[in-house]
Amino acid sequence: MRCVYSIAEGDVLCQPETRIRYRVLYLMRDEAIVFNVDAPVAPKSVPPSQRKKNSKPAVSASAEKPMKPALPELMPLAELIQWRKEHWHSVIRTQESLTGAEKRFHARASAVVELLHQDEPAIYYSRKRAKLIALAVEKFKLTQRTVWKYLRAYWQAGKETSALFSKLSNCGAAGKLRPPGSLKRGCPRSLRLQEKIGPGINVKFGDQPNINKALDWYRAHPEKTLEYAYFWMLDAFYSGEHQLPDGTKAWGANPREVMTFAQFDYHAARYFKPEDKERRDGERNKGSKVLRERYKGTQVGRYEVGEIAEVDALHCNISLVSSSDRAVVLGGMVVFIVVDYSSGLVMGFSAGWDGEPYESCADALVKCAIDKVEWCAQYDIQIESDAWPIRHWPQHFHTDRGSAFMCGMADLIVEVMRPNPFANTPPMSPESKGIVENTVKLIKLVFRVMYPGTWLAKVGSQKRGVKSPHYKAVMTRYEFIRAFMKVVLEVNGRLRRTATQPQLVARGVANTSVAICLDALRTHRHRLRRIDPLRVEAELMTRLPGRVSDKGIYLGDELYYLPDDTRHLSSTWFKRLVQDGAAVSLALNREIVDIAFLCRSGKEDAFIPCSLSPRSAQFTGMSLHEVKTTRTLRNELDTVERHNTLTQRMEHLASMQRDGKEAQAKTREALGNIPDSERDIGNRRENRRNERALERQKLGADLRQRHGGTPQQLSKQESDDDENYDYPDIDD
Repeated sequence: MRCVYSIAEGDVLCQPETRIRYRVLYLMRDEAIVFNVDAPVAPKSVPPSQRKKNSKPAVSASAEKPMKPALPELMPLAELIQWRKEHWHSVIRTQESLTGAEKRFHARASAVVELLHQDEPAIYYSRKRAKLIALAVEKFKLTQRTVWKYLRAYWQAGKETSALFSKLSNCGAAGKLRPPGSLKRGCPRSLRLQEKIGPGINVKFGDQPNINKALDWYRAHPEKTLEYAYFWMLDAFYSGEHQLPDGTKAWGANPREVMTFAQFDYHAARYFKPEDKERRDGERNKGSKVLRERYKGTQVGRYEVGEIAEVDALHCNISLVSSSDRAVVLGGMVVFIVVDYSSGLVMGFSAGWDGEPYESCADALVKCAIDKVEWCAQYDIQIESDAWPIRHWPQHFHTDRGSAFMCGMADLIVEVMRPNPFANTPPMSPESKGIVENTVKLIKLVFRVMYPGTWLAKVGSQKRGVKSPHYKAVMTRYEFIRAFMKVVLEVNGRLRRTATQPQLVARGVANTSVAICLDALRTHRHRLRRIDPLRVEAELMTRLPGRVSDKGIYLGDELYYLPDDTRHLSSTWFKRLVQDGAAVSLALNREIVDIAFLCRSGKEDAFIPCSLSPRSAQFTGMSLHEVKTTRTLRNELDTVERHNTLTQRMEHLASMQRDGKEAQAKTREALGNIPDSERDIGNRRENRRNERALERQKLGADLRQRHGGTPQQLSKQESDDDENYDYPDIDD
């Protein structure tokens, strides 16, 4: 768009002796407020290279001091009248030449000066002006320097808002080149090079299409380096017959009239795609003896995928709530993450509770070997198998010296890993496992971007008067695992911008963790090993005591388990356990109570898979911590309910006692109210025997009458107890 400008005219007061020009801003009765139009709008900024220098550059005595930005001044009208007027012109852009961004810029600047001048002349006095500028800074979220720049430009133009248009045409941007001058920009060449190939040239706008064509050739030939693309560009666009300094003629590119490779590399990087950048970084690192992977944070050697995996714990500053009652805060989380050393892929993770470090670590190792498609489907996330291809174990686990890896239970991991090693880093050396450390940092960053308002950092010191993060608990464990799983998928598929593997880039493999692992699996260049996840889970999980009953294997807290194979329920050994109420051992994953394993040491089927009984179906999907918290809360609620109904229960008991007394009084009245002292209670047992003999005689007579036969002679009972007496059946 062609810019259209207009000339704004105005009058300024000029004093010929001093050549100072003022603009009248505000007239009062005896004075006027004026502003120096020749002063700069904003103070000149100090270059960053000179901000921290103590020594000041020497200034010659003849050099003029830089003029400071002006402020409004008071001038008597008698003096103001003596100054002569001069025409003052300013170049102002019209509306037709403005872009959308420039119009928004002008609207904001106009709103700022309008706010400052709403109580004119308060803006011209220093004390009131400071408060107004502070108000504008707070309202428009600008710096004080920017507000002053708008204000002075407005005063300089005679309080015309048309002077507030920006000059964005002078600003640089991506893909735009500043027109070069006649002199060579950048650091000058050495005298020796200037004698041979001259001082050099500036890369102009007409050279950019040639650079883009060279990059297209570079992308079409993945086996070539960027130097070959530079030589191809010189041959294709800059070659011709030229004269050498000695007078002879030659064919090719004239070194005095073409850009150097350093200039070509600099300008080509502006058009690089992410894969081009990774490929170029690989070319720079190629041939170096010690590769330093800044992505991994430490000097490493080249290992195959699956050779080493690093494990670390992430203590989250997030408290979770119960899925049944969101008002109940269950506690904080700790997430164990397993990362492949070579590719940086997150192989698995486990979200556990504080205080259960080993159980969470063991569950993370189990998650490495399971099918990720089925695991994600449990949390309503649909993925393809190529999105998370790892379902294996590495050859070697590398961990720090945390409590989960140094406890006695960690020996189970060593036994399962045999003969492969399970090693710990030296004390106080997180750089020994830099891959997982940097991956954890990246996960924190991505989690904060995808879920604003959450922060996974470790809980530090709690300030007085500041609410604990536990009060902000809004996510259940299911929601947290689902969110963390999405973050892991994003991190695995994210392009790595610093670490480079040239041998993969040369084959056209994208520099992402997922792509590197897929390439290793397809080309069989890995050290991953298959392992049964159920077997690993049974061997690594914590053993808990239980007892067998006719309802199932009872673990406590209303948790009942039944074997998945129904043949075990009808087997002889299980019936014997039920009959004896035997104590057994269960291998239970504390992170999810849906599955447990009945341990039978010394047997062929040492671990029998068991699932929750239907009577415990309300705990499906919960962790053991959630089950215990739910049960504790339910017991507390039952106690409160019993306390609240104490009055009703006492009234019911008193009513029963009154009814008993009334029934006893009616019985005594029917017996003639004979006192206990006068009743024959001395031979009560003999009287009862006689009464029962009469009852037997009456029963025999009744049987004879009903069946019309001779009754069997009843033998004398040796015991008079009701429980031992066997009454004859009426049907007999």
